[in-house]
Amino acid sequence: MSDFNEQTQQADMGRTVSLSARARATLKMATGVTIGAIDLPLFETDTEAIRFACLLGLRYHGDTMPPLADGRDANAQTVINVGTLDTSAPSFISTVKLLAPDTVQKERLTRIVRAHAEWGLAQIQKWIEEAELEGDDLDLAHLVKKGEALLDGAEESV
Repeated sequence: MSDFNEQTQQADMGRTVSLSARARATLKMATGVTIGAIDLPLFETDTEAIRFACLLGLRYHGDTMPPLADGRDANAQTVINVGTLDTSAPSFISTVKLLAPDTVQKERLTRIVRAHAEWGLAQIQKWIEEAELEGDDLDLAHLVKKGEALLDGAEESV
């Protein structure tokens, strides 16, 4: 079995994804705090938030890895098993592999998920802060619209 196939199988079977302290704080906020008059958190679970953040990063950066935090921000802790992200159809792992085929051959799947999720969570943090400053509501529908504007170039990234 090739080294790539072995790594892919191991990632599919389950490895942990770590996030920086900043990303974990944003994750906690996105799953437990309501923004504005909408009385629901942005996401019901960490799994949903990480999937959204990672896919936002993948759509924005394509098959290129965003830089991981360094220095103090690089102090990451395990937050989830990559297999937990793949509990429903369509397959999250297959989607990551489809959106980043070259990167998957060079990097561990967990590192790809971490890099894109960190970037996506930083973007979500920016949107949360903007909504709080402006007194606007923020829910998943607003996040999707902001994500579309970002991908269309109408919104600035972090």
